[in-house]
Amino acid sequence: EPRSGLFVPAPAITRRGEREVAFVVADGLARMREVRVGARDGSRVQVVAGLALGEKVALDPPVSLRDGDSVAIRGSQP
Repeated sequence: EPRSGLFVPAPAITRRGEREVAFVVADGLARMREVRVGARDGSRVQVVAGLALGEKVALDPPVSLRDGDSVAIRGSQP
């Protein structure tokens, strides 16, 4: 299988019900996105649909995180 697509750290992908999702962080908000995953490469997961290159994703999001919640990026500059 071709190694195309976008790879993200495995902890960025979580299950919500029957769906696999990632939380994109933009403008201080977490936005839940349903994703379609492909191959696993060690600690990374291939995302074949649902994310775009350059988007920031939350790593290991808590179960309590919901779409639209306010979030802060650790280590970011004000």
